[in-house]
Amino acid sequence: MYCVAESFDLVSLEASLSPARWAGAPERVDTDVAYVPFLSPPAHGAGAGTLTPERNLLGDVFLFDYGVVVLWGLSPAQEAAVLDALLVANGAAVTPLPPGLRERDVFEVSYANLSPPPQGAPATKSLISILNGVITLDVRFGGDSMAQLAVSHAVAQSTKLSVFESRVTRLAETSAHIPTTLAATGMVRMHRREATRLTGQLFLQRSAVNLLSTVLDVPAFFWDAPDDLQGLYSQVTKYLELKNRVAVLNARYQVLEAMLLMVNQQLNEAHAVRLEWIIIALIAIEIFLGLAELWLLHTGALGH
Repeated sequence: MYCVAESFDLVSLEASLSPARWAGAPERVDTDVAYVPFLSPPAHGAGAGTLTPERNLLGDVFLFDYGVVVLWGLSPAQEAAVLDALLVANGAAVTPLPPGLRERDVFEVSYANLSPPPQGAPATKSLISILNGVITLDVRFGGDSMAQLAVSHAVAQSTKLSVFESRVTRLAETSAHIPTTLAATGMVRMHRREATRLTGQLFLQRSAVNLLSTVLDVPAFFWDAPDDLQGLYSQVTKYLELKNRVAVLNARYQVLEAMLLMVNQQLNEAHAVRLEWIIIALIAIEIFLGLAELWLLHTGALGH
């Protein structure tokens, strides 16, 4: 799983991938997901009458519109070929992330004849097993692209969430000096513009998580999906602790928001105090000028 962009343009995906020799015809499997088969290169020396030489399926590529690509069964070199095709000029990636902000996660996937669940346990328990980064699916899902999609939805959301977690960590590190300075001096030494900029960054990140992304939502794909696929998705999201991680992320946002609110209030108060002193100074100058003018008029009258 790779998160390499803010989003993917799935509408123009086919045109973006047409130069790639590995890419089969993209297929929209949902409003926010596209599937692209990773095929072997076209055979050399195909007969003149061969319009579509047979190409073997080497792996599966799922692209989610929020900038995550999930790759199944590909080698590192093949993964690099997919990312290159997505990130080149006029590619499918919209607003590619800087290399330092990109996220990469890996799972090993295997298939086995999972034992039936204990009596009274949910049936979904026998569909999938996850332990130490290894996802074991029941053999009934072997070669089932819909099962792959169900798992891909969960791991893609986790990878996107990792990007948000990295961003809030960077924001916390950027503003780490604020509480230290407050504790040591009782006042904040920073410009209002910097405080406003940090507040804006915090608002953008929090709105991206809670308003603009699908990280918090159960994908619409599962509304009509069979119970088995919903069970796969639920088990993977539970293992990845998506709900807990989102709760922790929002708690960190709240702490940063409270701190920046306090900073902005203190800076506004300091600014108001400065304005008051400026007004007092202007009034004093006006009184002084008025007295000086009266004195000049008085001395002028005495001179006459």
